[in-house]
Amino acid sequence: MEATFPFYSSAPETGIYHTYPRCRIAQSIAAESRVAGTGDSRRECPFCFLLAQFQVNRALRWHPPGQGSGAAATAAAPERTYRR
Repeated sequence: MEATFPFYSSAPETGIYHTYPRCRIAQSIAAESRVAGTGDSRRECPFCFLLAQFQVNRALRWHPPGQGSGAAATAAAPERTYRR
């Protein structure tokens, strides 16, 4: 069964919601304990937030802003090596 994101745990002591599928904490919550949505006055899981930021930064490394995707943009851009 595919998990729906964002979700929060139905356990009353948890005050966070999860947004990122690869978060280990989110993966450890049983499917029957997941409630779709962000919930009232809950905060985003800090690990989900960081994982999303890493994904955004990685995408920016591969596609620098303002660099277009055409051959002219590639020819005009300085030679750069991006690490994976």
